Amino acid sequence: SQSDREETKRRQAQVRKLEREEEAILTDLGTLEEEHTVLSNQLADPAVYSDGAKAKAVQAHLKANEAQQAGLHEKWETVASELEALKG
Repeated sequence: SQSDREETKRRQAQVRKLEREEEAILTDLGTLEEEHTVLSNQLADPAVYSDGAKAKAVQAHLKANEAQQAGLHEKWETVASELEALKG
């Protein structure tokens, strides 16, 4: 029926939207993970580690990066479960 086709189209549009959102989240997570590696390597550098101000700045960036990653992981889990529910 007409309403079934409309519901199917609406569901497909929602799935596409969530898939794009999921792709963006995963891209952002990849970027943050790369940044985390760079920051961790900086912190391991004796020149940075022995400079209290530099070390604190890098640690602050690491902490912010980890918080962003945690937030994106939560968002990704939500999007993934919504997608799973829609796809049945």
